[in-house]
Amino acid sequence: MRKGFVLSVGLLFVVVIAMLSGCNQSVPQVGSASPQNLVCKGIVYGRHDIPYGSSSFDWQNIGPVAGATVTLVGSYETKTAMTNAIGEYVFENVKNGQYEITASKEGYQVDYEYLLTDSLFFFSNASAASAKASDIKAAAVPDETIFTVNLYMYANPVMRSVTPTPSSTIETTASFVITFNKAMDTSTVRPMIISNGLRLSGVGDTVNATSTWSSGDKVLTISPINPLLPNQEYLVYLAADFSKVKDKEGNLLASATSTSYGVVVHEDGDVVENNDYFTYRTATGGAPTAPTGLSIVVDGKPLSSEAGVGPDFSDIIGTTTTIGLSWVGSSGNLTGYKVYVSDSLSNNYRLLEQVSAPSFYTPLTVFNTNMGEVLNTLYGTSYIDPLGTGNYPMINRRTYFKVVAFNGEYESASVETSAIDLVGPRVCAEAQSGRTGGGGVAAAVLANNYYLPALVDGTDARVCYIAFREPLDPSTVIDTNFTYSGGNVTAVDLLTRATADLDPAALWTGNALTIVKITVDADLAAGQTITVGTGVKDLPGNSASGTGTATVQ
Repeated sequence: MRKGFVLSVGLLFVVVIAMLSGCNQSVPQVGSASPQNLVCKGIVYGRHDIPYGSSSFDWQNIGPVAGATVTLVGSYETKTAMTNAIGEYVFENVKNGQYEITASKEGYQVDYEYLLTDSLFFFSNASAASAKASDIKAAAVPDETIFTVNLYMYANPVMRSVTPTPSSTIETTASFVITFNKAMDTSTVRPMIISNGLRLSGVGDTVNATSTWSSGDKVLTISPINPLLPNQEYLVYLAADFSKVKDKEGNLLASATSTSYGVVVHEDGDVVENNDYFTYRTATGGAPTAPTGLSIVVDGKPLSSEAGVGPDFSDIIGTTTTIGLSWVGSSGNLTGYKVYVSDSLSNNYRLLEQVSAPSFYTPLTVFNTNMGEVLNTLYGTSYIDPLGTGNYPMINRRTYFKVVAFNGEYESASVETSAIDLVGPRVCAEAQSGRTGGGGVAAAVLANNYYLPALVDGTDARVCYIAFREPLDPSTVIDTNFTYSGGNVTAVDLLTRATADLDPAALWTGNALTIVKITVDADLAAGQTITVGTGVKDLPGNSASGTGTATVQ
């Protein structure tokens, strides 16, 4: 870094040592006039930083530098000299004053030193080590005084410029140009552009890009193959392992020292001091077009507006039930999609999830969630009882989904759809009766702890049980909604309705969730049928149809 000469009383003895010994100053006779023929000379040396241990660096001399430009700028004049074959320079007839001496050469970092000739300080006693401020005296600078100032330029390469300017807003079609002061070992520079996820749910995606070198491997151009996403943050890396970036001579790249492997930058000049990446944000690109064609698949079954088609209660119930949404993707500047869900026509949508666009050009997007996530989004819990609360999505009430395309600043118009169970109640097994010769039905304690009374052979010849695959609307379980092929239905009792599996495996096969007791006015006979009429409905209000006939066993 840039060095300065500080004239404080407490540091004057350092100046004296530098002027009397370190600068190899000759002290001729003191003249009365201000000296006009002072001499400044020295040698320009080359150095480079080398690794020292696991995270530290030390410097190493690499000899004098020939052909370096040395400039002396001061109170009265400016002089320029070139170093000779052994790195020496000399300025003669220098007027008394204050000067900055600069050494520069292509491929080296610039070095600065300061020279003050206005006063010569010396100690009034013999011991500089024991000197006090009161012992220091000042005298006029002798004529023909020679000052020796050596300079040290580091050969570690630096970045001279980076465009666009880091931490700026760029267009989505921008390329990145990095200029070095030396020819670089291109095998150690492996650029990467990585999404930092400022507005995108997917963080760390690597952007496909090309890298080209020019100007004798001093200028690197990094160009994304496809346009960047709008309103997004990107990190441009020189390499995955920045500590290995070198020039063709094997010198490590100098950068910031805030990382454990940062090589010191020794110059306060036209140098980019940074870590191993540069940050950019892409400009906003306007609203994308709206997605279209939103459709829903529940537990692998597409929902339809046609009654009796698609998933029913047993497909929907359960927190692990998969809900798949698909839509035709938006065009324009697109970052991703937001999926919303609501249980009301009042449009109180809640954000279900933010989905990153799988590809900048992908037209069809698919998003999978599950009923547990929907329940938590709507009600803050993953357990809802359709019987006790009456608000289970797609069972008790219609559920609404909305998809919006976005790019950070803008959202498109939405595409919306809704879903509800459209399949009516279904009998899951034949009617089990207590008819003579039917064997009866043993008593059972079901999985929901409901006690199912026994049907005794012959004693209960006019009674049977029918099981359904889902809960029924209790108001529709009445005798007028059931018919018996061998007589009349005299009574209908809704024995159980539950959202938990009743597990009636001891009685008959099937995933029974509701058991209805049917009483008729004549003895049941094998092969006779009991028909469930369309007046019997499930919780969403679908009527029984097609599968509403049970044969007496």
